[in-house]
Parts: sequence; structure tokens; C-alpha cells
Amino acid sequence: MFAPHPIKEYPWQDFNWNDYNKRNYDHPCGADILLANKVIDALANLGLTGTYHTAFEIGACASLRSAGSVAPLLSETGVYTFSDVTPILVNATREAVHNAAEGRLGRWLAHQDAMARHNPDWRDCIENVCRKAEFSQKNIFKNLYYPSSLQIQSTQIAVAGHTLESITDNREEYARGFTTWANSLVLGTPKKPSIGVMYYTVGSNGYKDSSDGLTYPAVPVYPQDIELNARTNRLEVVMSEWVPKNPEEDVRDPQDATTYAGLGAAVMLKYR
Repeated sequence: MFAPHPIKEYPWQDFNWNDYNKRNYDHPCGADILLANKVIDALANLGLTGTYHTAFEIGACASLRSAGSVAPLLSETGVYTFSDVTPILVNATREAVHNAAEGRLGRWLAHQDAMARHNPDWRDCIENVCRKAEFSQKNIFKNLYYPSSLQIQSTQIAVAGHTLESITDNREEYARGFTTWANSLVLGTPKKPSIGVMYYTVGSNGYKDSSDGLTYPAVPVYPQDIELNARTNRLEVVMSEWVPKNPEEDVRDPQDATTYAGLGAAVMLKYR
């Protein structure tokens, strides 16, 4: 374990987003596919495809798979906002999104195809959501963790892809971040709830940026932590799954002291 470290001191402006995505997403691993399928099933079962107007993702990091997994819920005029903490990360996300919107998906094509094979309603999901994109620089450290300066907009769909547990090693900060993320959801109704979708790393003790060797922080969370935080914030969990890591698909250097137990995902509803 690493000693608690103030998240604002990490040099996120230097984080190598391309190296991170290359190592983690150049080829969808079995856990990625299984968890995306679980999310898709939970969302499809709501019967609300094409009825939502706003979605907001924190910490996008030029990754498009989380957005693709919720894309069919947005209406034709819906807007999906990709946000991140630094101008470099926002611009990297903007470039990836603009390329995908024009059919140049690169590494994300395999992820899109896997979702479409599972459910035809998810055909071209990443391309489609990228055509509905807006972008925002939000200081996750300031705006997410300290509600007095919160600037994250209220949204019908809130998305977090390996973000909340992977930007701090302080469990209290993690819990505050979860609460603020949950509070960004507008209050829905039982027939049309607001939706939170979260992908996360299970049991992570941090991760290294291979370009600078710096160990970045993480809080080791497990499904029971996600479910407890959801209940604390009056969210109903309708899907919660995790997959132990497959050593043959482990993207981390075997000599890396950091480790993790697997990957998880959850779908949560807000209507009370």
C-alpha cells in the first residue's frame, strides 16, 4: 500500500494517455467484453433506448469504450460530454472523438464490434456517440471532490471509466468523489430513472506510467464497496459484476509492484 497522497500533487498534465490506452485497450480482453455485455444487458432491459438527452463522463482520458456502452440510450438530439482534468487530456479526447465520428476508430473499432455482436442495437455505438459529443475541462480534484466549487453539470446519465478509484489513494477522498458523482445525476422517476454506469479496477494498489516510471494512485475497491457507496447515495444497483484478472491478459509489467485483482462494472439507478 502507498501512503495517502494528495491527489492534486500528481502531475496529471504529464500523464501518458496514449501509452495507457495502448496497453489497456489495443485489444479487448475477455473481462472488458464480458463487463460491457453485462452493462449493455442491464441498460437494454430498461427499455429506454433513445430517450435520454444528457450524458456526462468524468476522466475520459481519450478512451471511447465507456461512452459506446451507453450510446444507444441517447436520443437523436442527445449530448454526450467528455470531460477531463487538463487541456492536454481534453484535446486528446477531442481528437479521438473527432476521428471516430468520421469512421476512423483505430483501437476502438474492436470494442465497438464486440458490443454490436452482443446486441445489434449497439451497432456503430462509438461512432454514433462521438457525433453527439461536447467537451469540457473539469478539474476532477477541485470540482469533483469539493462540492463548494463543483462545476460538473447535472445529467441524466453519469459515466466513470476507471476514474474514481484511480485518481487517489485516500479512501475518504474516494468516498467524497463517489458522492459528488452520484449527486451529478438529476432525480429521475421509477419509470425513467437517471443512470450511473461505472467501470472500475478491483483491488488496485496503483499503476505505473511506463513513460515516466511514476506510480499513480488507486484505492483498492471491491464490488461491496461500490454497492455500499451506491446505497449511501440512494442509488439502486441493478447490475454489479467483477471478473478476476486473467494472468495471460495482465497488461501490467510482471516486475511492477503495483497489482490489481480484476475488473468490475456496475449500473445504478437514481429515482428516489
